Amino acid sequence: NGYRNDMAAGEPAMEVGGYQIVYDLLGEARLRGWMEQGVKELSIPLPGTTYLMVCPAEVALRRGPSKCRLLPPDAPELQSIGDARQVVTVMYVYRRGELVWRGPGPYR
Repeated sequence: NGYRNDMAAGEPAMEVGGYQIVYDLLGEARLRGWMEQGVKELSIPLPGTTYLMVCPAEVALRRGPSKCRLLPPDAPELQSIGDARQVVTVMYVYRRGELVWRGPGPYR
């Protein structure tokens, strides 16, 4: 039926503000390199909003669930935050339990 409790059960997911992104780690070596260079968080755009979801990089590496935070696209701290789309594959995006995007395919 497309609800997150069914679709995302047991999958790595990042959550904030009613959004949940179910993902798979694609670029582990790149992510480790970023973390060695001091990148501590990853950002990903959310459909239907200009805000970015910002989550701990360590969580993606462990493929675990995470609570995240929202930042506007012009936030200065984004300069030191990696673009998650370069290291994870977005599988599904839910908003308040409703499926709003499904992969595979380029996630923008």
